[in-house]
Amino acid sequence: MRGDRGNVADDRSERHHELLPAQPGSWTAGTKFTYQWFADGKAIKGATKRVFTPTSRQKGKRITVRVIGSKTGFRKAGKLSAPTAKVAAVAKVKKTAR
Repeated sequence: MRGDRGNVADDRSERHHELLPAQPGSWTAGTKFTYQWFADGKAIKGATKRVFTPTSRQKGKRITVRVIGSKTGFRKAGKLSAPTAKVAAVAKVKKTAR
């Protein structure tokens, strides 16, 4: 199984409440992916989807994502993204009544 180095959206200063999509890159057709997001190298509990939204807990930290590719008949392969810039603070988003 082949895969190039995946990455997050880009390396600008990320703001919390902005979506960060994992970009797994090019892999062998039929590869299934799992994701784990990290803040300064520490796994973020529950952050296992393709898209991650930083919160105030990640303020001042660099975000990375590990993509694990798996396919029947092949060994699993993992790629770790390059880190983002430090997550910057933004004004809190107010919830609206529905």
